[in-house]
Amino acid sequence: MFRRLDDEKIAWDAYRTLDYAQPEYMEQVPLVLADGGGDHADEASKYAIAANEALARAIIRHHPHILQDDAPQLLQRRSARFRAVIAEYQSENRQEDVAAILRTAMESRDDALISATLQGLRSAIAQHRLQGSSRNAVFSLLLRLCTWPSEFLPDVPSLVASLDPERAKTELVSAEMLNPENPALAAILRTACELDSDVSADSLLTIFERVDRDRPGNDRRSHLILTWVVRLAMRKQNAPFEPILATASRHSDPDVKRLGLLGRVKLRWPHDPIRASVEAVNSTSLKSLSSPVKVVAFASKYIDEVEEPEDGLLAFARKTSEKRFRYTLKSLGTLKATPHVNALTWLLDELGENPRAGLKEMRGAELKAFGKSLSALAKRLDFDRLRILLYQFILANGEAFAAN
Repeated sequence: MFRRLDDEKIAWDAYRTLDYAQPEYMEQVPLVLADGGGDHADEASKYAIAANEALARAIIRHHPHILQDDAPQLLQRRSARFRAVIAEYQSENRQEDVAAILRTAMESRDDALISATLQGLRSAIAQHRLQGSSRNAVFSLLLRLCTWPSEFLPDVPSLVASLDPERAKTELVSAEMLNPENPALAAILRTACELDSDVSADSLLTIFERVDRDRPGNDRRSHLILTWVVRLAMRKQNAPFEPILATASRHSDPDVKRLGLLGRVKLRWPHDPIRASVEAVNSTSLKSLSSPVKVVAFASKYIDEVEEPEDGLLAFARKTSEKRFRYTLKSLGTLKATPHVNALTWLLDELGENPRAGLKEMRGAELKAFGKSLSALAKRLDFDRLRILLYQFILANGEAFAAN
């Protein structure tokens, strides 16, 4: 059958035969492997890929000795799917073969084989199966992959970190890895941030400025690099990283700008002035609090309650007292958050001076229709833009938060 995988019916029969593992056919598997005429690529027919996968799984389940003796030969077969199944299994279950398989895949630039090997490695690493020399060899190969122009790059730095966090913390932030031209730079910076790697402020600022200068329009890779540079700088909370945060806080990209402003707030007030303001409003008479503290507190509570839930605006109107509603509206007005001000003003127009009471009077279809209108309105609100306004306000009114 495997000599005729170019025939769709025969290829389908080969798949079903092996998939059902009929004993008399399982005995023929070694003969199929020995017969060069049975080595077909996946493109031979519509069902060739399924038949080749079934052959690989038949070997794994019924002829494990072939894997032990002839794995290199199996990885030379023409079917990419066959090679992938074998490589994934070997990578997960035979630590002594992992480095050799990955090295072979890299030398042949076989993306399918690399992908399958990495998939097996994830399971092996999660189950702590890689030890000793195999672990070290795989670590070095994965580190090399971190500089390759490949579609698998986003996941490789995290694999490196999973395999040896302490070693990765240092080796992932070498000059070679942090080259702005490195295709994996965004993923490396993300992993470095998770590991809290030591990266100099000058290095991060150089990356930021070069990538920002050379980025081609609205490029996602550049966007990710810039945001992870800012997150890493923000995590340090040290004065040398302030120039990065200041540069980011003036950026045209809203995400970069928001993170830069947040980083400046965290650097100046490690105690978190937003949380402190909310706690003050919750526990202290409003008359004794400064206007900036009240603005930050009510705007922050509004964001927390309205942004995530699908019916956030409706829930906010339903449980918010008339007094708090007015304070929230005034706070958003102070921040010049016009779309949000318009939304709450619309609620007042529709429900009266006390929205909570107005909602209680609605019933059935009327309430359902009103809820749909509010959901549509909420989808047009930009909460990241509101956060930018909030952080700018805190920085402009710093004295009010010194004691909070």
